Amino acid sequence: MDVSLKPLESAAQNSLMLGLFLPIQSGAWSPSTAPRGTSWTFDYNARCTVLAEQLGFDLVFGLAQWLGKGGYGGKMKFRDKSTDPLLVTAGLAALTKRIILISTVHVLYGWHPLHLAKFGATIDNMSGGRWGLNVVTGYKKSEFEMFGLKPNRPTPAKAAEVRRPARRQRAAAGGRAGRRLESSAPRRDGRPLLRSAHARIRAGRRKQRGGSRDDWREAAMTVDNFG
Repeated sequence: MDVSLKPLESAAQNSLMLGLFLPIQSGAWSPSTAPRGTSWTFDYNARCTVLAEQLGFDLVFGLAQWLGKGGYGGKMKFRDKSTDPLLVTAGLAALTKRIILISTVHVLYGWHPLHLAKFGATIDNMSGGRWGLNVVTGYKKSEFEMFGLKPNRPTPAKAAEVRRPARRQRAAAGGRAGRRLESSAPRRDGRPLLRSAHARIRAGRRKQRGGSRDDWREAAMTVDNFG
């Protein structure tokens, strides 16, 4: 590792970026009643992150999920407890020096672009330019309903709709007020590192041809690529 380079520059030189998937939900990644040593707590995940940095890992991030009391239910109560990945990465910023910190955010769950931009820019400033965003849309009807929203498939038109309020706000502010709005967040050179956990296109096409809702759910739960 070339310590003279910035973390993002150093990671970009690797032919393979090695990351640690943080277990920030109880039960971690697999529903099982078997004994396990992982924990969803910040303290445990902080110790994992510090060790990962010492071992030369490039990045860490955890998934985001919005479940009701009892998690997935049953005796196991899989993912009954969890922390928020955006806040976890903010906490990890002061404990680490080189490792990249990725926050997973459901961008369709009522986020205003300006809020997310300022929160992200703040964490990027806290971490010395090591923050990145894992963009997800959500797939569970119950999660959308928690926010008073109706589930919908993201489209280019929807993406434009999400961006439009910030543009209107800037236009309405105008003059000095507009400049204050645009410069209200800490600045960095270039855009943050972006990741996207997305579905198998093949399963999505089955849905377009009239496949079942289960086909689309299967697609949304399968991560093939983080690039």
